[in-house]
Amino acid sequence: MQTPTDIQQLIAFLMLLLVVSGAGWAVMAWLVKICPKASKFFALAHIQVLLGMLLLQQRTEAAAFWYWQLSDLLILSGFFSLYLGIAKLYTKAIQLQFEVLLAASCLLAYLLLIDGPASLRLGGVVFSLVSMAIFARCAQVEWQTIRQSFGQFYAGLFAAPLCLFSLFFLWRSLDTLLQPNPSIATLSLQSSESAKQLWFFIVLILIMNLNLVGYAISRLVSKIRQLADKDLLTGVWSRRIIMQQLEYYLRDSKRNQRPFTVLLLDLDHFKQLNDQYGHACGDQALQAATQVLQQQLRQGDWLGRFGGEEFVVILPDTVQAQALEIAERLRLTLAETAMPAPIARALTVSIGVAEHHSGQSVPELLEQADQAMYRAKASGRNAVYCANTR
Repeated sequence: MQTPTDIQQLIAFLMLLLVVSGAGWAVMAWLVKICPKASKFFALAHIQVLLGMLLLQQRTEAAAFWYWQLSDLLILSGFFSLYLGIAKLYTKAIQLQFEVLLAASCLLAYLLLIDGPASLRLGGVVFSLVSMAIFARCAQVEWQTIRQSFGQFYAGLFAAPLCLFSLFFLWRSLDTLLQPNPSIATLSLQSSESAKQLWFFIVLILIMNLNLVGYAISRLVSKIRQLADKDLLTGVWSRRIIMQQLEYYLRDSKRNQRPFTVLLLDLDHFKQLNDQYGHACGDQALQAATQVLQQQLRQGDWLGRFGGEEFVVILPDTVQAQALEIAERLRLTLAETAMPAPIARALTVSIGVAEHHSGQSVPELLEQADQAMYRAKASGRNAVYCANTR
């Protein structure tokens, strides 16, 4: 059996863990800017629970009744901040009607409590039930979000600590309700039987923080990779990614005899547009042209910027005749699209089309598309030429 001194040491360790974890989330929020919105809520949650724990230690027979109410409300507000942080971390759009109703009901219940043993029991039950509901909602958000990206196994792994918290508070509410005369020490986690509960809290807080930090860092890595994989101005794929995909489709074509075709696009007279309207307008024109191209391409097609005003499109499972129809649609749509003010003319494009043939390397395929594109420009621009056209 644990002695009162051991229990106090466990509570002190739990509070130290809250301080360190809260400081860590504060560093992530304000210094290194890793998921700053979510990290701010997590830092706030740890501070609120820490303050509640400090008041929790003052729960004695002589303590004023407001100690009980305020400590419970602080801890519950920390749990609610945790829920908001999880929603921000997983970029989950949430409707707060249920949470607002839950918070209002909880606050009303605490306001109606009067000083006395029965109120202490009822307050403990309300606290545990509200905590159970909040952690269940947290687990639901994690489960739904992670399942979409990583499957049910990893979703269950991440949501498990939150589910255990929810089940713990369900058990605590039933235990408090069914005990004939729950003691002050039991309700304030200072009895000799509270050691298992405190260890349960400590282990789950560690696991939960590790899970959240891990997901936050994975979000950062994903963002860095996205910046490396996408063109910063237009948001389409970078040259590096397009070259990787060309190599992939070349191997796939060799292995499975699946066709693919490449379009090489060059915006006509773009240098003149830059000289006339300035580079800021030129950037806007590039972005507008990119949006038009993306809207006209199929799901599964790859659009990338090769540099300047030159773009590449990879058309999987597409022969040259089909690619010619797509290229013509791109050309016509772009020519009919008004550019953003103050640009007073349409933007046209010259397109070279080249289907991959057996034994052909990626540089050879791009060279064919490049030659076809320059033939389109030589013909007067705003045209589409195929690599095998004589």
